[in-house]
Amino acid sequence: MNPLNRLLAVSVLLLLSAQAQFAWAQATNVVCDKCVNTSDIALDAITSNRIKNGAIRNADIAPDSIGGSRIKNGTLTNADIAPNSISGNRIKNGSIKGVDIANDTVDIQNVVPALRNDLGSRCPLFGDVVVGKAANGTYICVRNVPPATCAELEFDGQLWGVNAAGLDLRKRTNSTLHFIGCLDGLSSCAASTFYCIDDPQNGTITFGTTAPAGPSDTMRALIDPGNANRSRNTTPTTVACCSASVPNNLCNSPITASSANALCVALGYSSGVVTEVVNENTCPKADDFSAGGDGRDWSSAFVGFPGYGRSYTCFSD
Repeated sequence: MNPLNRLLAVSVLLLLSAQAQFAWAQATNVVCDKCVNTSDIALDAITSNRIKNGAIRNADIAPDSIGGSRIKNGTLTNADIAPNSISGNRIKNGSIKGVDIANDTVDIQNVVPALRNDLGSRCPLFGDVVVGKAANGTYICVRNVPPATCAELEFDGQLWGVNAAGLDLRKRTNSTLHFIGCLDGLSSCAASTFYCIDDPQNGTITFGTTAPAGPSDTMRALIDPGNANRSRNTTPTTVACCSASVPNNLCNSPITASSANALCVALGYSSGVVTEVVNENTCPKADDFSAGGDGRDWSSAFVGFPGYGRSYTCFSD
């Protein structure tokens, strides 16, 4: 090769080498026409048969990135959900409704009593259940009291230091009327004369005394206005008629129609009457002061007035 051609060939090789180096240095500015990013993937373009088992894990999924509208009906089954993976704090209020629950998937026999107990605990008074929630966050409660039975109510013990038999009414009256019944002594009917008869078939309960009607056979009551004694059967050691200063002393059993009816309502019955009033013994009588006549606020006017209830009957609808 002559010298001129050799020089030309070397020049060409040097030029090509310089162009290659320049192209390599500028490669970072090249637009990639084969790259894939999130905007290049159409919705539903990746299906479950394209994803290997275990290729996507919890750590790969951002919180709240999967919404209900992204899950087709029937594509998520029990086998796809790990035990205990869905908790109450993952379910928004109202997001699951009755139509979303298949028949027989909830054991009503077990759930309803548990729910009733839980909701009932949010209401302060016995027998109340929640039916809603007010705007201020307080629960709206209504009365749902089963009819009382003699077995539930009967009391046999000591009050005012003597033997007593009657009805323990604390649970049913918000503990404002503790007791109605008889006492051995203290100008009361004998404890052995008290009776209680319930008839679930006819929806009635009857209670009273078989003692003779008279001032020395009075059926008595123990009240606790405002539940001051916190449900304790506290009675004073010095026995006398009840008074405003000592309300938990001897009161007479209720005699008015309204108080007899309120007593039966408190016991879970729709109505009731005092079937016999004896106009003897002047200790103040127990009376219902509840605004709605539901028998859960008992006290007395603490005025001596002859009379006591000797027997009562309560009725269901």
